[in-house]
Amino acid sequence: MKQRLVYFGGRNVQFLNSGDILLNRILFSIVSGKGRLIVEDRLFPVRLQPLLFEYLENIQLLSEVTRFNFFTHLIFYTIKNIIYRKFDLYVLEPPGHFFTSQAKPLWRDWSILITYRFLSLLGCKRVVLGLTLGPFEDAYAKFLGKTSGSYFQIGLRDRESLNLAEKYSFSNTTYIPDLAWYSQEEYAKMSQSLYVLLSFRDSVTGTRRDMPYFNALTDALDKVLPDLGKKILLFYQTVYDRNACLDIFDRYQDKHDIEFIDKCLSHTEASILYSGAELVISNRMHVLVPALKANTLIFSITDTQRHCKLRSVLYENDIPECFGDLSDQELREKLRLLQEDRENFLAKVKRIIAGNTAEINSIMNLIWP
Repeated sequence: MKQRLVYFGGRNVQFLNSGDILLNRILFSIVSGKGRLIVEDRLFPVRLQPLLFEYLENIQLLSEVTRFNFFTHLIFYTIKNIIYRKFDLYVLEPPGHFFTSQAKPLWRDWSILITYRFLSLLGCKRVVLGLTLGPFEDAYAKFLGKTSGSYFQIGLRDRESLNLAEKYSFSNTTYIPDLAWYSQEEYAKMSQSLYVLLSFRDSVTGTRRDMPYFNALTDALDKVLPDLGKKILLFYQTVYDRNACLDIFDRYQDKHDIEFIDKCLSHTEASILYSGAELVISNRMHVLVPALKANTLIFSITDTQRHCKLRSVLYENDIPECFGDLSDQELREKLRLLQEDRENFLAKVKRIIAGNTAEINSIMNLIWP
């Protein structure tokens, strides 16, 4: 019987974002149980490797098995496998949000496509799971659609990405819940909720500050913060959010009991914070979903029309009651009603987590029986 060998790499990881670190950790924990996983270690600084691999078995770094780069080694090994036929080979790309402002494909895009087409013909299967697509320029989206046949499976984590894939005739797509929903453990909830937790970005996509959006966000916070009645802790998920969170702290430090945690927290550190919070308010998906897994109430404040990724995830999981719009004049009332219905909401979320975990397992078992 052939052994299963899964190579992880081929696309960059946003390692400065603790949400992306969480997604990759979850992916590694699942896939390493399906076969031997070889990870392109140039994607991650050495200091982050314990967060990604600690306590996981059946994982090796690429530098431990070859002195060649990712694609050179992969091509050589795939050709070698045609002769010896020892392995079922896969390339697994990182999850996350894939978008670009490129008007059309560049030579690098074509060279990567040609490489993957060649590998596919030789029997190596290309997989990506937990992806959000867009926005793209029309010509680039058409290129992606026409070349998506190089994938064995594309797992998209929201319906808007599926609609985009259908519009541009993508091949081999399926829906998979965001990997952050995946749970194999019960999170311990502190007996006493001590504070409200805040974490915000200052744009809907990308890292460039969107000041009209951020100003509308702080105007919305002006409405809801006076009613919270708890100490406020403020932290950032990625270094790109630090300036936004620092501006929020400066705005409210003389008006509220607020503390700024000036460091990018690991998933473990953030989970401890979530478990002690009465409420988490954010516009970051990978703050909100892990907070739900800690059995903590959440409330999102953002531009609900533009923030497609977050809107899609919350509405698809039938929890629109926790999704507040910047311009909603009834924002305070919406949050109040959610807090009153806390127990019913959190009971519904437990069922959602269980359902999404089962669905993720089902997709993984179809790809790697």
